[in-house]
Amino acid sequence: MKNIKINFNLLHKSIIGENGIKYGLVKKHEETIIKAMLKMKEFQNDGVNFMSHPFKCEQIEHVLSYTKHLKSKFKNMVIVGIGGSSLGTEALYTSFREKYRDSFDENAKKLYFIDNYDSNTVEYLLDNINFDDTVFLVISKSGGTLETMAPFFYIKELILANHNLDYLRERLVFVTDEENGQLNILNKELNVEKFIIPSNVGGRFSMFTPVGIIAANFVGIDILDINKGVKDATNDFFTTDMEENDFIKYAITQAIYDMERDFHINAILFYNDRFIKFAEWFRQLWGESLGKPSKDGKKHFGTTPISFRGSTDQHSQLQLFAEGKNDKIYTVISYKEEGNHKFNKPDLEKFSYIQGKGFNDLLNAAKIGTVKSLVEKKRPVIEIELSKFTEYELGYFYQFFMIVTALTGYIFDINPFDQPGVEQGKIYTIEELSR
Repeated sequence: MKNIKINFNLLHKSIIGENGIKYGLVKKHEETIIKAMLKMKEFQNDGVNFMSHPFKCEQIEHVLSYTKHLKSKFKNMVIVGIGGSSLGTEALYTSFREKYRDSFDENAKKLYFIDNYDSNTVEYLLDNINFDDTVFLVISKSGGTLETMAPFFYIKELILANHNLDYLRERLVFVTDEENGQLNILNKELNVEKFIIPSNVGGRFSMFTPVGIIAANFVGIDILDINKGVKDATNDFFTTDMEENDFIKYAITQAIYDMERDFHINAILFYNDRFIKFAEWFRQLWGESLGKPSKDGKKHFGTTPISFRGSTDQHSQLQLFAEGKNDKIYTVISYKEEGNHKFNKPDLEKFSYIQGKGFNDLLNAAKIGTVKSLVEKKRPVIEIELSKFTEYELGYFYQFFMIVTALTGYIFDINPFDQPGVEQGKIYTIEELSR
């Protein structure tokens, strides 16, 4: 993969003993993989979905032209959505936005996220944001998601208390189903700008549809380069030989550790703040896609996704990882950035080893130290390292994880695109509120 290197060597028996796997894992499970790959190809050919959408480039020109209009009028965009309607967008945003830039750069376009109906968050934001400078992107495929629609009703109420319908209309954009759903019912009255979520694209797989690319383009992220990375990832998945295919190797490794080794936790360890929201997005993608029973209901699949931020969590979780229960498979993600500062000779001799080093040298050393300590304790580790970080690599990187998630589901012989357990929780929530 261009500018993205994946190392599976630290999984093998020769390195970590009985907790490792033998070489030839793909060959051993060739029949299962071929069946799963056929399902992936059938899915790609079934209308517009997360693997076919990048090649059709539907709505990209509309997104580019309309966000140009939005950028000329507004400083802020508030994303009103939950889960897949928000997490991917925030992951894109924070990947290219320095952590504190919004606090110091008065001229930067800013994104805000309403993704939970916590009054302390929602009311504070909406009581303080300047409506004159703000557009609201309301995202819900069905329009029936309470966490999205409740804040929308409040926004509508606040704006119409002091402004007319035209003022509200020009500050709203809907992202929803083409024809069906509650937002389309509302839009018969409001007639606001609307973008479409393709019918065969689920929320957690939707970040490269208008769900994510409108906001990304609003803050200056190159969505055309992202799309190139997404397309190349998809092509590489289908065209690379099985035994050299990193998508297949990642998926079959995760599946085998779950089904045969009783390693039921997928721990993502990341070493750059760029990946903080990626980890949150990945938790939904992996957990909601793979936490399913078998067709006969006798087995339950799905490794629990957790995340670890280096080097912060070396002081909170590494003890558990290194010497606690050995039931986790680790994916270590890093990008070695080059900072500007290099340390002079420190005042304390104890720290003389950092002379001539920069902050990212320290971070990279922490990563290497963590990996070595895990391998020494016979823990299975997969390393992913980005040697370059542009929109192209980001598109490839996120598409990689969407593809391996779906493929892992088909290896389990489950449907990775539904979420019946979530739907039941929604039903009980409505019942509670309807009493």
